[in-house]
Amino acid sequence: LNYSYDSKHLFTFTYRADGSDKFGSGNRFGFFPSAAYSWVVVDNKYTANESAFNFAKLRLSYGATGNDRISSHRYLARLENTYYDGELGASPSSQANENLKWETTYQYNLGVDFGFFNDAITASIDVYKKETKDLLMPIPIPGRTGYSNQWQNIGRVDNQGIEFQISSKNFNKGNLKWNTDFNIASNQNKIVKLGNVDFIPVTVPGGWIQDVGRLTVGRSIGEAYGYDFDGVYQVDDFTWQNGSDSSIPHGERTYTLKNDVVAVNGVNVSPGSHKFKDLNGDNIINLDDDRKHISRSNPILFGGLTNSFKYKKFDLNVFLQGSYGNEIFNEAKYRYGDYGDRNATGTLASSYYVEDASFLRLQSISVGYTLDSDLLDKVNLNNARIYVTANNIYTWTKYTGFDPELDSGDKLMSGVDRITYPRS
Repeated sequence: LNYSYDSKHLFTFTYRADGSDKFGSGNRFGFFPSAAYSWVVVDNKYTANESAFNFAKLRLSYGATGNDRISSHRYLARLENTYYDGELGASPSSQANENLKWETTYQYNLGVDFGFFNDAITASIDVYKKETKDLLMPIPIPGRTGYSNQWQNIGRVDNQGIEFQISSKNFNKGNLKWNTDFNIASNQNKIVKLGNVDFIPVTVPGGWIQDVGRLTVGRSIGEAYGYDFDGVYQVDDFTWQNGSDSSIPHGERTYTLKNDVVAVNGVNVSPGSHKFKDLNGDNIINLDDDRKHISRSNPILFGGLTNSFKYKKFDLNVFLQGSYGNEIFNEAKYRYGDYGDRNATGTLASSYYVEDASFLRLQSISVGYTLDSDLLDKVNLNNARIYVTANNIYTWTKYTGFDPELDSGDKLMSGVDRITYPRS
């Protein structure tokens, strides 16, 4: 439903119902309303007013959207393949949940649009907040139930941020035109609630280091969780046979860690093993007391810049994009690092594998030529343009992996690099 009053006050109302076979019969449908209002405060684009400030519009909106992006029939009990004495069979994996329902995001938005110099410069600013409730997640459950997990609606995650974009007609004289488009945005993500628990471990199966993340109330999604890397163990941290006889070759020594050196619980370390900071001061590294959040997958800022040029029949388009502040847990360092990385403590998640993934990329350059209409008329064509485009040209980054702009495919831990294939 759309309504306009005096061409200045614009109202929009929608109401939708969506159905999905991924939920039980009692929760199959979700209902999602939305409303928007905009007020054209200034509009001098079609008047003789010579003011530099020619257009302004205020926008307000609220809406709810649903998410059912999980595999079908997740509300039903599921089995998985299991081998018994070498024979393939099936065992329970996911417990049924008839109460499973739509995940819902409620979004509030405030925006302002501007126009200057008869729209030679246009800009917009948007501030938003999203509240996502009834998150759809597979939750570990006690083994005594006979199942390993159950899909549930738990918790709440908030996102809030600001977006700014500006477009300008920099030059338009004779046969030469130059336009610029720039946008930048920032988003903050926060876990507000996780049901009845304060955290949920995040494992990414199939790699060399699997226990890499944790969802924690008050933190953001996509943070790695592990030990704080503190260099490597040195030969002087150990004693060995015959009163540490230096004439004994390293390969024949039986190393014993000195009492005043931090040990790793349950691991026999040796020179070259990764060493971690003792966070609780008990002189031993253990799973419960000496790990912390060590990375963030989400950037602090991200944006892009496009410059378009046109001279007579020729055109040139240059596009740059980048992000700042995101980090990647580069597990590929374990696989392709020095031999010393593949040691007794190398498979433990730590800040050693965390790298700054900020980047600026020359994403594309396109050069084109529009053919003359006189020539096209002879072959019954209205328009034709010949162009050459180059993509992914150069990336400025400190990240040592193939590509700092990656997505592991795991929504809970997107910033994990397991030798991601580089983009073409």
